[in-house]
Amino acid sequence: MPKMKPSRIIAFLFLCLSASSGWIWDQALPPQLGTLAAQGLHFLLIGLVVAAWSLIRRNPLPQGVAIGWITLAGLVLFAAPILLLHAAHGMVSSALGVLVFALLPVAVMVMTGALKGLLPALLGVAGVLVLLPVSMPEGRGLLGIGLMVLAMLLTAAALVWLHRLLPQSSRGWAVVAICLSNGLILCLAGRDEASWGWEAARCEALRALIIDAPEVLLLIWLIAALGPRQLSARWLVAPLFTVLGGYVLMRPEGGLRLLVGAVLLALGGGLVFADNAEVERGPDSLGLGRT
Repeated sequence: MPKMKPSRIIAFLFLCLSASSGWIWDQALPPQLGTLAAQGLHFLLIGLVVAAWSLIRRNPLPQGVAIGWITLAGLVLFAAPILLLHAAHGMVSSALGVLVFALLPVAVMVMTGALKGLLPALLGVAGVLVLLPVSMPEGRGLLGIGLMVLAMLLTAAALVWLHRLLPQSSRGWAVVAICLSNGLILCLAGRDEASWGWEAARCEALRALIIDAPEVLLLIWLIAALGPRQLSARWLVAPLFTVLGGYVLMRPEGGLRLLVGAVLLALGGGLVFADNAEVERGPDSLGLGRT
């Protein structure tokens, strides 16, 4: 088994820390636009900055159809889950959403045929069940669960798909294509909820560059650098960081439940991340990765 590079470990931990600290940023720098409009603007700004950087560096422009498939896979990774989760908002609790996405490593293991990794992934899911009070909803809540499960499955599939596609194109222009396409779709979807103004634009530009840009760029880089199985541990480690951060700041009563849940999450996430096996990069069975 090849030794993990320290830079990838640090980048992964930073990604998890960034993903787990969104609620802190929302208090320090409150959003000024609706969810979809804000996310769309963030993606557009990131795409434009990376495009300018690629032009300055004179990176060769993408050729062939690979960039088209990368764009589509990027929409499956970002825009589709965001729209689905936005539709499910208010139908189910946030704790149930964390539980659904804790199943993402399980989905990735199945999609990549790594059935030996199911046990560590399920340990992480057990940790979420121990830590968070989750109850099954009724009525519209069942529709919300269905939307969340679909969002989780699309995210898992996109991780696998992009891992195969990204080596076929310039990384910089791949980021540009993914960000601009997602930004356009989300801005159009959120056009009715936006209240544009200089103050809102300035605030969201800061949020885009400080909060979202590092997370989006790291995620795309790590998809290729680590592979989908290792990267799927982010959906176990980030909730662990969120719980521990909330405990440190708010000092609720912990006890045995917190300890057992944290240990299960850490063990499951650590073992999933330690899966350093290579994923086949060839075109998938549908031929979607061919150039």
